[in-house]
Amino acid sequence: GPPRGKGIDPATRTFQALRIAVNEELTELEGLLRSLPELLSMGGTAAIISFHSLEDRLVKHAFRDEPALRALTKKPVEAGEEELAVNPRSRSAKMRAAKRVDPATPPPARANRYPRAEAPAGERGDDKDEDEGASDEGSGDPQ
Repeated sequence: GPPRGKGIDPATRTFQALRIAVNEELTELEGLLRSLPELLSMGGTAAIISFHSLEDRLVKHAFRDEPALRALTKKPVEAGEEELAVNPRSRSAKMRAAKRVDPATPPPARANRYPRAEAPAGERGDDKDEDEGASDEGSGDPQ
């Protein structure tokens, strides 16, 4: 179809795909990600900057699925407005970081960022969402 707005030129995408294939970039990245637990000292940190979604997906899954790595970034860190103003090429960069951990050590408990107020036992409504409002049963309103 016709180009929309400021999309990436099809020739740019084509040459990117050729470069990735010729340089075996994804294969190299996969090898690095497999080797990270042995390359990092216990407690050591790895930060990887990806420049397109295929790379970012590999990094995200490796950091999530490898028991010896603990992701330090839930979402990728991206360039802010100031960086983009001085370095427009940074727009596609995404950085993820992970720490080398002992796989036998369970991850730390995550703090609940939005804890519910504690109600006395029996008034919690744990089995139903009664605190969402009155019941719709028998109201005659179709759902």
